[in-house]
Amino acid sequence: TTIKAGACGKLEIIAQQIRFLQEQARQVLLDASTDELITQASCNFIKKPGKTYHLYKRDDGTPYLGMISPEEWGGDPPHEFIGSYKLEFDMTFTPLEMVEQRDQAIARVEDLFNERHIVPHHPPNIDISRHTLRRGGDRCTWINRPPSIEQSRHNSANCPGTSEGTSNGI
Repeated sequence: TTIKAGACGKLEIIAQQIRFLQEQARQVLLDASTDELITQASCNFIKKPGKTYHLYKRDDGTPYLGMISPEEWGGDPPHEFIGSYKLEFDMTFTPLEMVEQRDQAIARVEDLFNERHIVPHHPPNIDISRHTLRRGGDRCTWINRPPSIEQSRHNSANCPGTSEGTSNGI
């Protein structure tokens, strides 16, 4: 029946979301274990966010961080090379091969904020660039410039009992 088909379609979408979340959880756990390994690795310098570090493993299995890449060792580092990581400003490590992808993701989020796709809610038909609505307690008041007649009417409609741009209702 149509109802069963609709329910099955919705359940399939939920199943896809569950699989997606499971994969994200696996990735979070993998990242956490990598961060823990790198954080616990011996290190004879102060780590600084934004810098790239290289993880090596000594012959006895002890991991350590170095500032010298395998290429700087002439392609023949003294110990087994595990990977190169950038220390992010949130103090997590990103594998060097994933830095560009992470930077692009961060740039996309910053673009959303810069383009003001995410804006605070304001009442319709009010020029918020010329007027500011200050809310305090149970009152709203226009500051900077008094509202125009049209805005006063709009405010009176939304804030009953006043024509001066203040109200006890908002």
